[in-house]
Amino acid sequence: MNLTAERERTLSHAKTILNSAKAADRDLTDTEQKQIEDDLDKVKTLDKQIKGRVLADSVKNLWNGDLHHDDGERPSVFTPEAKDGITNALRTGTSYRTEVPAKALVSNSLLPSVGTYVQPGLHPTSQFPLASLFPEQPADGPLIRYYRMTAGTADLVNEAAPKGDAGIAVTSVDLALDKIAATAQVSTEMQMDAGFVVQQVENELQQAILARENKLIVDSFGTTSGVLTGTGPTANVVDLVAAAIASMEGFSGLSPVAVIANPTVVSTIRQAKASGSGEYIADPLLKGPTTVHGVNVVSTPATAAGTAWIVTGPGVIVYRRGGVMVNIGTNADDLIHNLSTIVAEERVGVAVTRPSSLYQFEPHLELRWPGTAGRALYDSFRRSTGGWGWPRAGPPGVAAASSDRPFASDSAAEGRVLTYGRMP
Repeated sequence: MNLTAERERTLSHAKTILNSAKAADRDLTDTEQKQIEDDLDKVKTLDKQIKGRVLADSVKNLWNGDLHHDDGERPSVFTPEAKDGITNALRTGTSYRTEVPAKALVSNSLLPSVGTYVQPGLHPTSQFPLASLFPEQPADGPLIRYYRMTAGTADLVNEAAPKGDAGIAVTSVDLALDKIAATAQVSTEMQMDAGFVVQQVENELQQAILARENKLIVDSFGTTSGVLTGTGPTANVVDLVAAAIASMEGFSGLSPVAVIANPTVVSTIRQAKASGSGEYIADPLLKGPTTVHGVNVVSTPATAAGTAWIVTGPGVIVYRRGGVMVNIGTNADDLIHNLSTIVAEERVGVAVTRPSSLYQFEPHLELRWPGTAGRALYDSFRRSTGGWGWPRAGPPGVAAASSDRPFASDSAAEGRVLTYGRMP
């Protein structure tokens, strides 16, 4: 990354906003003011990184690897100005401070002898930004009010006959923004000797923010009342998606934009086979599945195990009070320990404006046996699960149905069926 070029782009962005306001002969809006402040903070951070990179380069070039000279003297690591300052401090009994590029050569330095590669951390929940699936709006304050409206109905009437009420109801909802934040500490030596590591730390903080934002979005779905729900056998997971799409389109007329699924559900889709031929429905030699019935599939552990959400874009709005801010400074006793604290944070709110735009489904496991002939299989199952069997509670690792017990049903065609609430 070219830090100098990035610094110029950031300053240019801030100047463009300021010049636009001047040209229009108006004051800056809150959003524009925040953008300019963010740009200036970023420039300060870039200045520190540029300084650290210059120092790191000077250390790597120090002495040029040649420590032996004909005159028996090593080149001095102090500049002429530093020499004069040290001489004056010794003469007057005062203190003097200077920066020594050779500091990077001490044994505790983070600057490697060769290479600058940094292995980033793992953030599986931030593989895909879920907020990109929905409209985003700037938040003008810490509390956002939006309105939900029920659908109206109309009917045929005769001339001069009274007209019926459409039955439209409007409800206001107040949404408080959430703050997502994370911090990390870096030493002064790291900033001076390995600025590229500091940059990677900042990137990791931003990835952590994005991961938590994904979870906030999915958690907001789960706490919303009025969402559509469905369940069915794991073996029919592809059909479950088709039924959910039809349910959403029949209810609101809107087609979903994505299936947000836990990796266990995506794995079940990958393993789904046609009932007749037994062939895989999704090609096992290709990456994916990227779509199911034409709807994009997003795999993320931000959703609960065995759970998937089918979503439409217009029913959810993501409000933001500015973007992700990254600041660096001293905190508490950082200064005396030669430390700086990097803070990454954002303020965001997730509004589910139309609960029926969300459909949650959970594939479940079924155990079947044909009529009375399956009693031996049932007893074998009890023995394999440590003696557990209907109507006792489920085995470890398998969530039972809502009654905390598996429920049984008899069918002349299929015999008895035991169903467990969530796929293990």
